[in-house]
Amino acid sequence: MSRAMTERMPNLIAGFRIGRREMVSFVGGGAITPLLLELSRQAEAAERVVRLGTTTSVAAAEVAELRHFVYDRELDGRLLGAPLDQFDRLLRLGWVEIIGVAADDAADRSVTVAAPGLPAIPRGSTQVVAVIGADALDSVIEDVAHRPMRVAAIAGCRPYERLTPARAARVLLDERGGRAGVPGMARFSVAVTGVRPSDEEAVDRLATALHELDATMAVVRVPFGAEAGALTPERLGVA
Repeated sequence: MSRAMTERMPNLIAGFRIGRREMVSFVGGGAITPLLLELSRQAEAAERVVRLGTTTSVAAAEVAELRHFVYDRELDGRLLGAPLDQFDRLLRLGWVEIIGVAADDAADRSVTVAAPGLPAIPRGSTQVVAVIGADALDSVIEDVAHRPMRVAAIAGCRPYERLTPARAARVLLDERGGRAGVPGMARFSVAVTGVRPSDEEAVDRLATALHELDATMAVVRVPFGAEAGALTPERLGVA
């Protein structure tokens, strides 16, 4: 992994304002697992005790290099999610400083919204991060969305129309969208992944739309290719 690629990845702990002892649940689409792995790498580099896991499912190969990963069982190459209260108990133990949870499944699409049983957010989550891929912005909804009819309904348009940044902000902040199942006391943040130089203007418009509704919200952008580096053993601190 080149030094330039490493420098492009933002400081996620600072960006999401992660404190001393937190459980951060990631929902939405646009590369949740690589983002989760990068958070783990940065936490370990800061000498903080971190554990990752899932309440839905992830590909076993994506987390194969991790020393620890919390899940229930493996089936056909996927790790099926652990019960939500298992993460709550882990947080209460007190010795883990950061818990990262993959709490949604977008079927490899760049944007998604809630469905029965999803997202699966532990009640003890102190922060929920809604993730969206930059390629979803200004794209036709049915081309980039998981559950495009639901996405379009929340956005206030039709699935063959484009997901403008203003519409994306509406989806991310709706209680049927990015805020679905967020515990009452949890903070809410947004991550935009896969941001290319050509995406910056659209991401700026998204951030403006989000901050018009919540000026205190953290909005973190992850450059294209940076999240892919999270999958390498050297970036995870794994021998």
